[in-house]
Amino acid sequence: MITEQERLLLHNRLGDTLGSEEARIMMELLPPSSWDEIATNARVDQLGVDLRAETATQGANLRTEMAGVRTEMAGLRVQMAELESRVDRRLGSFDARMASFEGTVDKRMSGVENKLALEVARLELAIQRSMRQVAAANMAFALTLGAIIVAALKL
Repeated sequence: MITEQERLLLHNRLGDTLGSEEARIMMELLPPSSWDEIATNARVDQLGVDLRAETATQGANLRTEMAGVRTEMAGLRVQMAELESRVDRRLGSFDARMASFEGTVDKRMSGVENKLALEVARLELAIQRSMRQVAAANMAFALTLGAIIVAALKL
């Protein structure tokens, strides 16, 4: 590979021999680095072929992976459907148990309400009896007190 110092020396010699404009033109025609680094049409064409082959291979690999992903997704869909079915069955069973439980609670509550209503009615009757007894006792007291007052007045 030619160094910058060698390029400058060549430019100066060409300038002395051909003239400065011609030396500049000749130097521009030289590659900036070695000829090994210059791309030829054949090399560019080969790189295009290689790139297309690699792209085709990568595309095929990607399609294969995508097919695998689609297969996995189909399997996951089946599993999800199975899980959904199991959940639906369990929820149905749970709903039935809850309905049965609600029925049992309703029956028990109805029984408790009936017992409570009977007890309230019994207490109301007992209170009414007690009030009648108190009223009778008050009446007897009033009559006795009246009799005592009348007897005391007669004395």
